[in-house]
Amino acid sequence: MNTAPLLRPRRVTATLVAAMATAALLAGCSTPGSEDGTPTAGAESGSGAESFGLSPVDSVTALVPDDLAGKALTVAIYNDGAPQQFLEDGKLVGIQPDFAQAVAEVSGLDFQASGVGSFDSIIPGLQGGRYDAAFVDFGVTEERQEIVDLVFQFVLPTGFAVREGAELTLDTQSDLCGIKLATLAGSYFIDQVEAISEECVAGGEPAIDIQTFPTQTDAVLAVSTGRSDAYAVSSDQLAYAADQENAKLAVQAFEHEPLPQAIGVPKDSALGPVVVEALKVLIADGTYQKILDKWGISTAAITADQVVINPL
Repeated sequence: MNTAPLLRPRRVTATLVAAMATAALLAGCSTPGSEDGTPTAGAESGSGAESFGLSPVDSVTALVPDDLAGKALTVAIYNDGAPQQFLEDGKLVGIQPDFAQAVAEVSGLDFQASGVGSFDSIIPGLQGGRYDAAFVDFGVTEERQEIVDLVFQFVLPTGFAVREGAELTLDTQSDLCGIKLATLAGSYFIDQVEAISEECVAGGEPAIDIQTFPTQTDAVLAVSTGRSDAYAVSSDQLAYAADQENAKLAVQAFEHEPLPQAIGVPKDSALGPVVVEALKVLIADGTYQKILDKWGISTAAITADQVVINPL
C-alpha cells in the first residue's frame, strides 16, 4: 500500500446547506482541493474546527487501504449536542469536530463533515453506507457493537437536570422512580434509564416515564416548560446546556455509571484500525488531552492501550 503524501492540512470554510428530510440532515458542500488538484487532509466542508498543524504519521497512513486514500469520506457529526458537537455561525464545532480534524490530519484522509440533526438516524446511516464514520460521542453498548464498530474514545457518566426552581431533587437513583424523564431518541441513555426503571418496579416503586426527543434543544425545552420532570444526557452536555442563557436547568447531584464513549464506523470497516492508531498517536503527542482540556472534560481521558474497537 502506498504511503499517503505529506499534505499541509488547512481549514476549509464552506457553507452547510440545509436539507429537509426525515434525518433532518445538514449536508456539507463539495470538498475543495489543493492547487494541484490533490485533496487536502482535514475535516472539511461543514466543520469549523481549526487545523492542529499536524502532518500524516507513518504508523497511521500505513493502515489506510488504497481504496480510502484520496477518497472524500463522509463523516457524520450530530449538530445539537454541545460541547460534543454543535452549530456555531453555521459551522460544526466542539469536541467531535476537533477530533475529526485531528484524526484526518494524522491519517492524511479527506474528511467531509456532515451535520446530522437527528441522532437516531446516524447508526442506520453507517449501516446503509451513507456515512464512512460518525464522530458523535456514541455510548458503547453490546447491542451497538453487534451492528457497527465503535472505537473507544473517552469515558463519561450520565447526568441529570431538572427545571430551575422545581421542588424535585435527584440525589440517588431511587429519586428517578415515577418521574417523567426526557432523553435523546436513539441514545444509550434510554437503555440506562430502562434498566433503572426496572429496578424501581422491582422495589415496589413506580416506573420511570421515559420521553424521547430528536434533539437536545427539544428535550431541554420539555423540561424548562414542565412537560418533563428531568433530562438525562452525558454529564458534559448537561453542564454545557445548563450554563446557557434561558436554559432554566439545574444540574443534580446524582450521576449514573460512567460509560465508554466512541467513534463509530460501519461493521468491519477498514477505517476502524486507522482511527484506533490515529487516537493513539494523538494521545502520545498531547493533542488528545488538549482537545479534552479545551472543552472542559479533562478527566474523561483514557490511555493509549485502552483505545480498541468494541471495548465491551
